[in-house]
Amino acid sequence: MSGVVDVNNRVDMVGAAAEALPEAALRNPDLALATRIRTRYCWLAGLHDREVAVQVAGGRATLTGTVDTWLNRLLAAQEALEAGAHEVNNHLHVLNTGPRISHKPALKHGIEA
Repeated sequence: MSGVVDVNNRVDMVGAAAEALPEAALRNPDLALATRIRTRYCWLAGLHDREVAVQVAGGRATLTGTVDTWLNRLLAAQEALEAGAHEVNNHLHVLNTGPRISHKPALKHGIEA
């Protein structure tokens, strides 16, 4: 918001997130972890509208899909670890949003080198 210089965020999602878990997730730790990771992504501006697939097996999260930036790719892995993953296989692709780099040889005085 325009003019805001400080935010004191006291939102606690731990209890609310646990209540929102489906019954099956409460019995399966991997399913519960995947649900926690997806819930965290909903609260992040760079990830909430992206289709990031989260699969968890034995506490190891595998992330697939596409994100907009390298920072969002890194953030997705960090959030998975903070949600409780023991390890993260980050297979997220980053959209090519930067300028294109030409790999053609440099021209020297209008003549190809």
